[in-house]
Amino acid sequence: MFTSEMIESQQQEVEMVDIEGAALDALISFCYCGKIQISDVNIPSTLHAACLLQLGEIKEIIGTQEFYRLPINQLTQLLSKDELVVPSEEQVFTAVHQWVEFDVSSRKQLLPKLLECVRFPLCRPEFLVNAISKNALVMADANCRNLVDQAKDDMILQLSALEHPKVQGRRTRAFGAVDEVIYVVGGSCKVSVERLDPGGASPVWQYVAPLNQERYMTGVAVVDRFIYAVGGVGKEICLNNVKRFDPRVGGWEEVCPMSTPRHGHDSAVLHGALYVVGGRSGISYGLSPAEKYDSRANKWTSVTDMNSERDGLGLAAVNGKLYAIGGLYDDLVEVFDSKTNQWRPHSNMNCKRYCPGVAVLQKP
Repeated sequence: MFTSEMIESQQQEVEMVDIEGAALDALISFCYCGKIQISDVNIPSTLHAACLLQLGEIKEIIGTQEFYRLPINQLTQLLSKDELVVPSEEQVFTAVHQWVEFDVSSRKQLLPKLLECVRFPLCRPEFLVNAISKNALVMADANCRNLVDQAKDDMILQLSALEHPKVQGRRTRAFGAVDEVIYVVGGSCKVSVERLDPGGASPVWQYVAPLNQERYMTGVAVVDRFIYAVGGVGKEICLNNVKRFDPRVGGWEEVCPMSTPRHGHDSAVLHGALYVVGGRSGISYGLSPAEKYDSRANKWTSVTDMNSERDGLGLAAVNGKLYAIGGLYDDLVEVFDSKTNQWRPHSNMNCKRYCPGVAVLQKP
């Protein structure tokens, strides 16, 4: 937040969201004096704030007496948070194991409840098999064994489905599908484009024609069997250009640029038009403007702005309307009706989601 190009790094005053004031005050004091007072009352809020601010020294409290004295309800609440920042999910299991072993006679019956907070699919397979499955406390409890066995079964199914063909590492989601073939475009410091045919005899990722410019945090959508890569960041420059890929000939071409450079936006297709919504431009935090592209006229036109500025949102077209979902610090949902050219609020999500993945499931 403070060391990247986000607007907070340029502001004299910054609103801290989802952090208790007392916890933030304690962390600021710790940064200056190197001391912090921890108790059973404030450890959940303090550790949560430290995770959000990536203060590793505070997170090391996991190995202290205060952590071991946390009551079960506070511990499960802490470990269940999506915002929990840890090097790996394996550390979450280790923390659970250490907490139980601190008073094993009275806590071992709580292990199944705590293991439900561990996201086993995020663990390395070898750790799941060699460490968790062979752990004495886990093996001694039937409910724990069932949880771990289910996790192993799920992992085996995932590995056997497509033999897990792996795409090269990407920082942000940018993908589309043409003729039931998946295409992945760009990513951090990448110009490459890859495709996967899940229905093929031997599904593997294959490189296709690369972009001629690095870009990430771009928007990707499919119109009339063409794949469009819209905006993004290239070599630290916010882009407004638009590239179009034709899978039939395997080449990219440039089309009319957007009126607004943007990245962190999302794209969707509604009634044959390509819509681009939100994102940010340069260091400005959050954009409310939206625009649409007519591929036949090769022209962008503005549509009504959203009611709120949104960066890192998700966008989907459902039943003739656009749904703008989430964003940085946002649980908001807005719906766009192209007939009236208006956005209206929709019921909020249960939690805030940044750069969410959004998909549409057609009813049978």
